[in-house]
Amino acid sequence: MLAKYGPDHFRELGRKGFETFVARYFDGDRAEAMSWLRVRAYESQAETFAERELARRIANGEKVASVELPVYTTDDDGIPFRGRIHNHSAGDELT
Repeated sequence: MLAKYGPDHFRELGRKGFETFVARYFDGDRAEAMSWLRVRAYESQAETFAERELARRIANGEKVASVELPVYTTDDDGIPFRGRIHNHSAGDELT
């Protein structure tokens, strides 16, 4: 498909998709949307680490294993990001 439409076509699709995401869930606030995406990325990295670490420890014979994970807040408590999305059409809050 890239050969047929070219990279500019897909770049424009991505830009429009991101702008729609920002407008729908963050009232046009790009900085807040990027912060929310960063929190999701941090959570994903922590989850991946925990899964690998727990698998390694269990494979090494531990009967019980646990890993402490960081907490990424969704409240506006001075942390420089917020982890809330508001679904304005349904009136629901998504996290």
